[in-house]
Amino acid sequence: MHSLSHRRLAAISLAFAMLFSLSRILTVALHMSGPFWPAKISPIAHPHFFKTRVPKVSKQYAMPTKVAKSEPADFISLHLNSNLIEFNMIFAGQVHCGTQPCPADLDLTVNTTRNQDLHRVIHTMDDGNFILQLPVTEGMHEPADWRISATNPAGRIAEAHGRNLLEDSVISIDVSLNVH
Repeated sequence: MHSLSHRRLAAISLAFAMLFSLSRILTVALHMSGPFWPAKISPIAHPHFFKTRVPKVSKQYAMPTKVAKSEPADFISLHLNSNLIEFNMIFAGQVHCGTQPCPADLDLTVNTTRNQDLHRVIHTMDDGNFILQLPVTEGMHEPADWRISATNPAGRIAEAHGRNLLEDSVISIDVSLNVH
């Protein structure tokens, strides 16, 4: 047991000696292949830097350069605000002519803080039903004003409008229009 602890001690001391020798060899090798400038002389303050000058370009080799004017960037199309969220406004409903469902042309306009006059025109199905999805990129809790008008084949018009706060990623708006 006594000899086993001596062996462990000898192995540990040998490992430390090898580690120290290896680190010393690496330190010497790094100093030998170290930086070009000695540690006490800064390359910026070295006199060689003050003696060299930038060579002048001869006019015979100078090339004329045209400076092109660039147009200003269109920042409206860029999403610079990370607080903007994609909302889907879904308009669904039915158009009635009196008491009967009827087909009609729908004209939808949506206005938000960042999206003015989003405009869609669709035709309802023959039974007067319609569904329209409108994606809107806007900040949370912003208002969305909308107006929808229906024109039946006889040229009569009905209109509905409203305001919804953009709080959920999907905003369902049920609209029933009655053309008289």
